This record gives sequence, structure tokens and C-alpha cells, in this order.
Amino acid sequence: MNGLFKLGWKDLLKGVYVAVGAALIVAVAGIVMTSGFDAFATNWILVGHNMVNTGIVAGCGYLLKQLFTDNNGVVLGANLG
Repeated sequence: MNGLFKLGWKDLLKGVYVAVGAALIVAVAGIVMTSGFDAFATNWILVGHNMVNTGIVAGCGYLLKQLFTDNNGVVLGANLG
């Protein structure tokens, strides 16, 4: 963590890992959800669109979480306790 409202290279790299991981999970789910597990019956365009959309949202969500978290892991530095 680099502090509140700061991102480092490690954060960006982890954001890419999160995006790729989420996209792969969505791809596997898209194939499995096809009736009969038939790879030839899978709508690959739809699976690809879902992968891209999920990867973007997951990566951006992770980066926003890191951006608004301080060095102690507290979101927005709030002390609610």
C-alpha cells in the first residue's frame, strides 16, 4: 500500500492479475453454462465480451479500492471504532 490516494507499480500489477483472473473465471463459467459442455456450441463472441467487461470492472474495482485505502488498510482513513 502506498497511502491514501496513491498507487504504486505493485498495485497496478496486482490490478492486472485481478482482471485476468476474473476474466478467466468468467470464461470457464461461460463454457460450463453452455448446455452439454459443448465447446462448439458455445457463443465465443459473448464469452469474449463477458471476459473483457468483467476484466475491466474487476481491475478498476481493485485499483479504486487501493486508491482509497491508507497504509493501515483502512478505507478513506476513517476511524469508525
